[in-house]
Amino acid sequence: MNKASQASEILADSAEAHHVLARRYPQARIQRIPFAVHPITPPLRTDLHAAHGVLRRRAPGSSD
Repeated sequence: MNKASQASEILADSAEAHHVLARRYPQARIQRIPFAVHPITPPLRTDLHAAHGVLRRRAPGSSD
């Protein structure tokens, strides 16, 4: 897989994870801001990692 298609996949996964979290935390204003600029609180970070794990397991060719 080339870098452009990897970047495209990462963006798609990120967008899907954002929607999953937005549904789970409707009261929160979850924004797409780079993590380095906007630190995420530990509970939300845990949920984001879990959402990412679900997306990785669903990805074609995933070894998880």
